[in-house]
Amino acid sequence: NLTTSGAITNSVASTISGTTTLNADENNITLDLANELGTVSVTSADDLTLVDASTLSLGAISGVTGDLVATATAGNIEINNAITTTGTQLYNSAVTLAAAANLTGSTVTFGSTIDGAYNLDITGNAVFGGLVGDTTPLTSLDVLSSGTTAFNAVGTVANPSVQTTAAQSYTGVITLGANTFLEGTAITLGSTAT
Repeated sequence: NLTTSGAITNSVASTISGTTTLNADENNITLDLANELGTVSVTSADDLTLVDASTLSLGAISGVTGDLVATATAGNIEINNAITTTGTQLYNSAVTLAAAANLTGSTVTFGSTIDGAYNLDITGNAVFGGLVGDTTPLTSLDVLSSGTTAFNAVGTVANPSVQTTAAQSYTGVITLGANTFLEGTAITLGSTAT
């Protein structure tokens, strides 16, 4: 565990194994370049930027009053727990769910695919830049938003934009940035699609 009243910054190659909990007392946390981070959990930070040289494994993250940016340069981002931010969340790399996940932020953006046989709940606006459940379908997907959910990856009947083995629900306005196909046992739209 690393607790500090100031910012945490590392821009040189580091190896951290096991589970690491970071607390920067509402200051910025930036870990980048050739990091091997193990599983990262955060209890307090302003902006949080995490870059891993291979797979970036994220445990429980809370107390982030700013934005989260996560990148795995040569692997994927593995989400193992709930992640809560006051600001936005941006996942630049492919995401694998290793457990049921609840992501809460002003806008949660996925720059690539999401796979994993678990429930994914998103509270906030959502942007899907890649196919969801294409390799391994999610169990369910729920997006609770008073704003928008955007689908920007081209889906087909053979490769749906979102594929779940159970239900999907979306409470906000759906924005279609590409041909969108949703596949699940039940699809609930709480608003319009544009």
